Amino acid sequence: MLSQASDVSLFELSMRVALGELVVVDGPIPCARVGWRFILQPPTSARRVVSIEGLDRLAKCPGVKIVLVNRAPGESVDWREETGQYIYSVSGWPRTTTEY
Repeated sequence: MLSQASDVSLFELSMRVALGELVVVDGPIPCARVGWRFILQPPTSARRVVSIEGLDRLAKCPGVKIVLVNRAPGESVDWREETGQYIYSVSGWPRTTTEY
């Protein structure tokens, strides 16, 4: 989410720490936009994904940057396995005035 809202990559920072570099973040990181993520969880009664429709249209919506399918039609789901069982996720950030 931070990389969607700013130019800072937590992955890059964590790799630098893993390599033994001293990483200093001086105060809150300035964010030029708001990053968001929507995750579709199956209902507790669901046992299998029957179909997923409309993701191609969703991917074309303004501000949508990533559509990721986690469970394809035919795959099983089990709510007891927690959030890893989500069907799909959509993330992005609002368009800027230069993207209109």
